[in-house]
Amino acid sequence: MDMINTAKMTAQEVIVAVQESTSIEALRKLAKDMEVPHSGNTGLETLRNKIVARLSQFVSASPDNQNQFDEPDLSADPEEDFEPIQVNKPVKVSKPKVDLLSMDPTTIEDVSLRRQVIRAQALRLVRVKIQNLDPGDAVLSGAILSLQNKYTGKVAKYIPYGEESENGYHIPWMIYEHLKQWKFPLRKEQKGGRFGVKTYKTVMVNKFSVEVLPPLTLDELQILANHQRASQSLDTNH
Repeated sequence: MDMINTAKMTAQEVIVAVQESTSIEALRKLAKDMEVPHSGNTGLETLRNKIVARLSQFVSASPDNQNQFDEPDLSADPEEDFEPIQVNKPVKVSKPKVDLLSMDPTTIEDVSLRRQVIRAQALRLVRVKIQNLDPGDAVLSGAILSLQNKYTGKVAKYIPYGEESENGYHIPWMIYEHLKQWKFPLRKEQKGGRFGVKTYKTVMVNKFSVEVLPPLTLDELQILANHQRASQSLDTNH
C-alpha cells in the first residue's frame, strides 16, 4: 500500500498523486486526514473524485497557492481558541439617561425635548394631604378633577378629601398646583354695622388646604404594594 506523503507537496501535486493512485487504502487514509466524507463502501473512482474536488478548493481559492499543501492538524482541539462569527448582529446603542425633572424647559431650544420635559414635570407625583375648606362641598368625600393642556393631554384624577387622604395621597404635580390656586367665594360678615344691621362682604379664599408630605420610604412602599395586591385579589374573588 503506497501512502501519499503530502508533507512537501503542493495542492496541485497532491491532485496528480491522487489521480495516479490505485490504492484504495491510501485514498481512504488521505480522505480521513482531510475529513472528506466517505464510507467503507465508497469505490476507488468515487473516492478519488471526492478528494480531488476537495483539493481543487485549495487551488482555486488562491492564485498563489503553489506552496506546500499542509495536512490538517488532527491533534488540535477543534474547540480550542474558537470564536463564533456573528453575522449582521444588531448593535444595541444605549442612550444616556436624561433627568427630565431637573431640566429647565425655558432654556431648551429643541422643541421635542422641551415638550418631554414639561410633560414629565407636570405629571410627576407628589404625596399630599387635602382638606376641602368650601362649606358648600362639606358633604363630599372627594371629587374627580380633570385638567388638560397641549403638553400632557387630558389628565383626570380622583381627589380625596379629609380622612381619605389622611395618610397621604399621590397626585400629579399639575393637579397639585391647580388645587393650591383654586379659590371660592366666601360671604363674610363685617363687624361694626350701623344700627345693628348686619353687613356682609364676599371674599375669594382658598378652596383647599394642601399639605405636602414626605415621599414614602422603601418599607412603606412595600406595605402599600402588598395592600394593593390584597385589594386586587379581593376584587377578583368577588
